[in-house]
Amino acid sequence: MRYLMSIALMVVSIVCVGTAQAEKRIALLIGNSAYAESIGVLDNPANDLVLVKSTLLSAGFKAEDITVIEDADRRSMLVALDAFAAKAGALSGDDVAMFYYSGHGAKQPGQTGLHLIPVDATNVADMSFWYDTVSFNQRVVSKLEDTGTNAALIVSIDACRNELNLPTRSLGNGDKGFGIIPSSSGMLISFAADDNQTARDYVENGGIRSMNSPYALAMAEELLKPGRSISTAFGAIRPNVMQKTSRVQQPVLTNKLNRDPILVASINPGPGPGPTVDQDDQDWVRLSGIGRYGLETYLQLHPNGKHATAAKAEIERLKSEEQPSPKPTPEPKVTPVPTPTPTPTPTPQPDSQHSVSFTALGLTVRDLTDADRQALNLKPTDKGVFLQAVATGSEADSKYKLKPGVAITKVSFKAVGSVGEFKAAIAALRSNGRPNAMIGIRAKSGSQIVSLSMD
Repeated sequence: MRYLMSIALMVVSIVCVGTAQAEKRIALLIGNSAYAESIGVLDNPANDLVLVKSTLLSAGFKAEDITVIEDADRRSMLVALDAFAAKAGALSGDDVAMFYYSGHGAKQPGQTGLHLIPVDATNVADMSFWYDTVSFNQRVVSKLEDTGTNAALIVSIDACRNELNLPTRSLGNGDKGFGIIPSSSGMLISFAADDNQTARDYVENGGIRSMNSPYALAMAEELLKPGRSISTAFGAIRPNVMQKTSRVQQPVLTNKLNRDPILVASINPGPGPGPTVDQDDQDWVRLSGIGRYGLETYLQLHPNGKHATAAKAEIERLKSEEQPSPKPTPEPKVTPVPTPTPTPTPTPQPDSQHSVSFTALGLTVRDLTDADRQALNLKPTDKGVFLQAVATGSEADSKYKLKPGVAITKVSFKAVGSVGEFKAAIAALRSNGRPNAMIGIRAKSGSQIVSLSMD
């Protein structure tokens, strides 16, 4: 279950494909996952970003016109939003500009304004926390209004993946974090769940759990149905999500669009019935090439589809590759009993030849030793690898200021107990098409999670 907190804004002006004048379609997609433990780490924003981008590509957006930012700090969000607003201001009435945000969001107690939460916001101990956030009303809605663009403005608010504990109250007490929905002429605003409702992080069908929220899945389905206006497509998201969640989650919509353009043109606008659109094949082409979660999303959309058997087989194949190959059992051999010594032999400590460098991550690691565990106040049974070096200028160095001498305990929320397991976890993420690795860090002072690019 998730509390409704994340924000997505789409500024869209859309005409049928095939018109005499081609429209410009741009998009900015931001998904934040790697929050501090005091805020709450999220699981699926990266998955939703890929699904939304894939949907936009299928709807006619060009890859070079879609900007994707994962795990943005406050400065990165503000810079990206300002650049996006400048581009949106240059659009004409037939152009498309879309901003999508997935991550934490909240309102300040006693106020109605909404706030987007960057990944570098950590201090929830006092009210200074709000200085580290991004005002949705001022930095997104008002900023786009000030551009004077005559494009349609569409705000789509996706949901957060867990609670965000604020200084004076917990969202678990019924305050989902949003107050009055801002509105503006020419704008459509869609929320993933109603006031005081929780929004689910996944749906389950036939024992298969989706890696996208029901709202993101509904967007992927409804926005690509040919011949629909934007209002019709977003209106259909509500019953779609309600059906997926047995009416537990109910999206809400406010619509002040001045125009209601078509996102995807009909296949055959001429007379006669014409060919029908095979949604099953369309979703298979769109989702089968983007890794395991794409296949799982296809099965969620089409549990009995024509490609279901192939999807299940490929998922099983990918699962088998995620598991590190078992080491062969050595042949038993008889060895003489050693002569007892007065003191026990100390545990061998790894040296530099056991270190492995991961250039894309900027990290060099080795197996964790008993001495490392003692220095880091870890238990003798705690798993992990030792961070031996951080490449100067790497993301780990410049963005997260990581220093050698800490333990890496998890990769994308899965425990790793050796260099071999760490290497296998990174390889599994690559095979699944994930651009980033969520790295769990354990230092003597505490824990944190960082998101490092694997490119």
